Amino acid sequence: MILNLRVILIGIAGALIGIAPPYLIGQAINFYTRHGEIDTLIISAACVLIIATPCGRLASYLYIQKLSTATRKSLKTRLTEKIIPKTTSENHGEAIDLIDGDVEGSIYLYHNIYLDIASSLSALLLALFIVLHYNPSLIIAPLSAILYIITFKILTRKTYLSSYKKYVETNTQLISSISNLRNSSSLSNLGFIKESNRQIKLLSLISRAKTALLELASNLSYLIGIILLFYIGSNSIANDTLSIGNFVSAAIYLERVLVPTAALVNIYYATGEARYRRMRIDRCLAGATDG
Repeated sequence: MILNLRVILIGIAGALIGIAPPYLIGQAINFYTRHGEIDTLIISAACVLIIATPCGRLASYLYIQKLSTATRKSLKTRLTEKIIPKTTSENHGEAIDLIDGDVEGSIYLYHNIYLDIASSLSALLLALFIVLHYNPSLIIAPLSAILYIITFKILTRKTYLSSYKKYVETNTQLISSISNLRNSSSLSNLGFIKESNRQIKLLSLISRAKTALLELASNLSYLIGIILLFYIGSNSIANDTLSIGNFVSAAIYLERVLVPTAALVNIYYATGEARYRRMRIDRCLAGATDG
């Protein structure tokens, strides 16, 4: 928990560094329109932060990889100690899939996801606050996009949660069958394995296609946000309630709202299999082994 708290703080710090340049650029544009001069200090600060952003991401990535390596080793050790003493010749395959497949398939959920959620959520909230600061009416654009995503997620939750269960369980059964038939060269057994493999490929394709369609529909929020921003922003400029510099910054910050929102949606849809595999790990370590 302490390690993941550090990861969350790193994500928040990265979001703060990444969210500042658009604000500084907007201020530089406003300064130029008012005084006809370029504020080199503001531009320099923005450039430094822009350069620092990828450097910070690289450092956080390396730190996460170090944590994930240690967690992977610990999980495999604990699962081996839990499963192997109870393993028989009939369930070698299930043990292999639990110890190796489930750990590798769910390792993202132990550390990486905290960094991605912390950085995306922090950037989203900061961007919303800054857009609200520029012009309260502009907040309608990103909030409408977020409301669309939340509504869509609630309506499709049941469909999504069932996407990977059959695929993961069928894959485990195939690995178990291969393990049990390792000493047999019967053509009928080989035919059974080939047929099972084709079935798994089809299940995998269906699961990923279903997830991709749901993700695509969710990301229509981006189009909603852009359309509303330009409609509200153009009216505000025409009514002299919003400067051009602030509109440029607000447009950039809408991107900083919608991109993290899309990232959070992608995390949700991309981790369906990982979450199911982690559930099996937790169940196994709690005593109710699948193998």
